[in-house]
Amino acid sequence: MLSYSEVRNLFETNGISVAEWSRDHGFPSALVYRVLRGEAKCRRGETHRIAIALGMKAPASEDQQKLFSALK
Repeated sequence: MLSYSEVRNLFETNGISVAEWSRDHGFPSALVYRVLRGEAKCRRGETHRIAIALGMKAPASEDQQKLFSALK
């Protein structure tokens, strides 16, 4: 998994703005900035999905998804 600083460096070295990445991935840029600053815990909801999309968190495995679906 990537750290906050590694993700920020990837944006810089690839010449992509956070706002541009946010638009391309359908996330509010304010939330992406919060994730990159470490202000969001990214445990659930949209900040969790942002952290996964940025490579900062691993997505749930198929087994975990099946277990969760069984709880519904």
